[in-house]
Amino acid sequence: TNHHVIENAVRVEVLLGGKYHKAQVISSSEENDLALLKITGHFETIPLFSSDDVSLGKDVFTMGYPETSGTPLTFTEGVLKLKSNVSLTYTAGEVNKLEPWGWENTFQTSTQLHKGNSGGALVDNYGNVVGIVYSGLVGIEIQNINYAVKSKYALDLISKAGVSGKLTTPYSSDTTRQKSAIISQTENSTGLIISFFNQATVEYLSPIYSWNAASNLGNGW
Repeated sequence: TNHHVIENAVRVEVLLGGKYHKAQVISSSEENDLALLKITGHFETIPLFSSDDVSLGKDVFTMGYPETSGTPLTFTEGVLKLKSNVSLTYTAGEVNKLEPWGWENTFQTSTQLHKGNSGGALVDNYGNVVGIVYSGLVGIEIQNINYAVKSKYALDLISKAGVSGKLTTPYSSDTTRQKSAIISQTENSTGLIISFFNQATVEYLSPIYSWNAASNLGNGW
């Protein structure tokens, strides 16, 4: 996920597979706006692919829980859960700048993003993660100018944390996969990250969950 999603949090959780999991922050980079979280369990994953091989115009998509109508969470009868009308949102676009504004660590993408998409995976049409979305330009005449940290910086963060051996092998360009299978795999691998910044809130809510893990709100995968 992104560093800004978990920065200064006293507790981080991941909603994944219909369950809440307590997350441990393993490492983070404010410079590249990345954070590596650890949760316990068996989960479907998607592979990281080196962004060095990403070309201009590459088709990409992301999935997440954008806050298009306010927070996607509701707290009712002592339970924190997704609103009934909220589901993962799929948006597609392409990589249209390799180093916008001279930012070597960033792709510009036309993939539509909203507040709450932060930390989601930018995925290519083979099912590989090539970036981690983090922000976009906002304005009346601005449309779909959004940014993602290149996956090579996530790979570097993972390598320095000593957990590269847990990564799955990327899909090659000669792999034939159904788009529905790629979307399903990404959907099953995408969690909602919930950061708590107030210890009193944590102490109030803690008896509610069997705290297990997964993004102020954002996404993780």
